[in-house]
Amino acid sequence: MEQSSLSDADCAAFFAALKQARRPLIYAGGGVIAAGAAGALRAFVDAFGLPVTTTLMGLGAFDTTDPLGWPVRSWKLLDEIDAGVCDGLTYGEIASQMPGEFSARKADKFRYRYPRGESYQDVIARLDPVILELERHQRPVVVVAHNAVIRALYSYLTGTPPERCPQLDIPLHTVRYNWSYQSEPE
Repeated sequence: MEQSSLSDADCAAFFAALKQARRPLIYAGGGVIAAGAAGALRAFVDAFGLPVTTTLMGLGAFDTTDPLGWPVRSWKLLDEIDAGVCDGLTYGEIASQMPGEFSARKADKFRYRYPRGESYQDVIARLDPVILELERHQRPVVVVAHNAVIRALYSYLTGTPPERCPQLDIPLHTVRYNWSYQSEPE
């Protein structure tokens, strides 16, 4: 098979374009397989930390169980608000079985702490290390978390007062891709 190569000028142009890309993505097709270049693709992804997706003909060019070239981190800090003794109960069950707790939560959802659990205020304090890590990144970050955690992070990132985070409308079972945040102006 013939070996292809790029000139130094073409390489420089490619890497300049890659550096300017806001959300670079490798879209690998069947040519990677035909050229026997899966190893080279893996090395390139490892070197530059780029996400990868493939065409149908490119399946097998990259391990589809791989975290798409992004480092994946699982943090207990991103766990849902701890409902303590109310864990597993619906709000209706809390209202009927623990009416005092239900009323207290309704009166001040931000400061209300579930018995042996957490409040939104506690969740915000727990997320401090996550926020520091988000601020440090220069590239897009994907956060997968439950609603209380997403509300707290979104509140911080948008400058919404923390006391208002329990009322933020964050839809359930939804991927949100259009929220943007920038820590420093361009």
